[in-house]
Amino acid sequence: MGFQNIAAQCSAEAQAWQAKAKKLDEQTASLSAELQKAKMRLLCGEGGSRQGCAVCAFTEDSQSSSADPDRVEPMNQACKACRNRAATLMMWPCHPIR
Repeated sequence: MGFQNIAAQCSAEAQAWQAKAKKLDEQTASLSAELQKAKMRLLCGEGGSRQGCAVCAFTEDSQSSSADPDRVEPMNQACKACRNRAATLMMWPCHPIR
C-alpha cells in the first residue's frame, strides 16, 4: 500500500508540474508577441502608419509566403532602421577559436 500512495503522490506532482510548464509556455508566447509588437513600434514609429514601412512589409510578406523551398527573391541590403546604409551582419563563434 505504501507504493500505491507514493505512485499517486508522484502522479499528482507530475500533473502539477505539467500544468505549470503549460502556463509558462503560454506566458512565453504572450511575452514573445509583446516583444515583437514593441520592436515593430520602435522601427515603424509609435503611432505612425504601417504602410510603406519596409520592416512591416517584410514581416507581413514572410508570414503570408508559401512554403516553396526553391523560391528566391532579391534581398534589400539597406538598413531597416535608417534605410541609408547597407545592413551589416556579424557572426561570432559560440566557443573560443584556438
